[in-house]
Amino acid sequence: MEWIADHLSILMFLVLTFIMFVGYPVAFVLGGVALAFGALGIMFDVFRPAQFGSLIPRIWGQAVQNQVLIAVPMFVFMGTILEKSGVADELLKALQVLTRRIPGGLAMSVTLMGTIMAATTGIVGASVIMLTLIALPTMLARGYSKELSVGTIASAGTLGILIPPSIMLVIMGDLMTLSVGTLFTAAILPGLLLSLVYLVYIGILAAVKPAMAPPLAADTGPRDSAEFWRMILRSFLPPAFLIFVVLGSIFGGWATPTEAGGTGCAGALALAWWNKRLNMKMLREVIDSSALTNALVFFIIFGATLFSFVFRALGGDDLVAELLKAVGIDTGWEILIFVMVLVFIMGFFFDWLE
Repeated sequence: MEWIADHLSILMFLVLTFIMFVGYPVAFVLGGVALAFGALGIMFDVFRPAQFGSLIPRIWGQAVQNQVLIAVPMFVFMGTILEKSGVADELLKALQVLTRRIPGGLAMSVTLMGTIMAATTGIVGASVIMLTLIALPTMLARGYSKELSVGTIASAGTLGILIPPSIMLVIMGDLMTLSVGTLFTAAILPGLLLSLVYLVYIGILAAVKPAMAPPLAADTGPRDSAEFWRMILRSFLPPAFLIFVVLGSIFGGWATPTEAGGTGCAGALALAWWNKRLNMKMLREVIDSSALTNALVFFIIFGATLFSFVFRALGGDDLVAELLKAVGIDTGWEILIFVMVLVFIMGFFFDWLE
């Protein structure tokens, strides 16, 4: 029994891992496991009931009253509006025209659209859904292989987790007590480099296996030069405007991420109105979808706060440090590599936020 009391934190982590892999929602598993092992800690006299009393102010202070996390609902709302605003439809048509003479041009246009939309939505789900609905039927109709079509959409759609204004960066900034603006600045280059790698790979694949990515017709798009430039400006100016409003205000020091998120919501509503998509039905759908996404985000934050509190109270931090040291992982670089490998493996089974 003494051994169990000394290793409750390890058992807590193993139980959490097992239940998550079974398929239960992480948002509820984190809090449920924390409460269960908190009760076990009280039974084994390694956790005091009075410690639970400090949880409410901890959760209230870290999540409910946190000024940084106010940006999360803003960016979720902005991304959901853009998903339904029709901006992506025009953008894909313009990108197809620009890349029509390049091998794999359609797949490249989808990747470029994913990159641009990542810089305007901030959430992965919106980009993936948007690209699937708009680009997948077009790619399959143009003779693109299913493997390349789905792979392109999956990779381009998930760029939103890295390219600002990523919601994940907002949450990480809060958890790591770092400036969200600094994280946004640091993530731009890696995000663009990843997009460039995708483009290079598509180009090589289209050159080696042209049957997987048939070229677009040379007469794709308007033939008149004036009409061509009107289409380009009409397609690129709205997202460029929104990117400037959101990221430009943060990098320029004119607004905090929270204020920029609010401005982005207003800009997204303006774009939806410009494209004649703004109506009460659309607003109801956007509000419902945003509320569900935000509820999931904050349930996970609450659960993670509760889990980390109980885990530390049971001595989990010290046990993890001893375990890593025992297997020879003790330098900063080794710990970083270990965490990256762990995140890579977990990415096969869990959603980005989980």
